[in-house]
Amino acid sequence: MPAITKEQLGQAVRTYRLARGYRQEDLAALMGYSRSAYSNRENGTTWFHVNDLLTLADLFGVPVSALLTTSVSKKPPCKIRRLRYNKTI
Repeated sequence: MPAITKEQLGQAVRTYRLARGYRQEDLAALMGYSRSAYSNRENGTTWFHVNDLLTLADLFGVPVSALLTTSVSKKPPCKIRRLRYNKTI
């Protein structure tokens, strides 16, 4: 498998996020980031952490390897899972 760039990884995540109907704010809250910190990852400014990729792959219903390739399926899974997170102050 050829190496993937930060930009390609961010584009793959963005494609899956949009196809599944999530907002950046939703995923940022799930992973404990601000929206701008999440946006930096999706825009290819910063790498996603390995744990983030595991979380996203599970949420999108795809294997992690699907996020690390340049061909992305836009077909959503049968059921879209709703995000559940605890907001702490």
